[in-house]
Amino acid sequence: MTAIQFIDLVKRMRAAQKFYYKLHPVNDREKKLEALIKSKQLEKEVDTADIDDPANLEIDFPRAEGSPV
Repeated sequence: MTAIQFIDLVKRMRAAQKFYYKLHPVNDREKKLEALIKSKQLEKEVDTADIDDPANLEIDFPRAEGSPV
């Protein structure tokens, strides 16, 4: 898996997690269970991912105002 594919996988996992937490536990019980299963599957994929080009995972994050360098 490339770094780009890994980043995409992490984004899909986070979207699945956010969707799960948005669902109502009583009114959306079936959807919530399906969302949990999907979220857990993606989380397992992230945990077991083998990244072919880990050097490409380096990302420049914006610096907070006033922080050094």
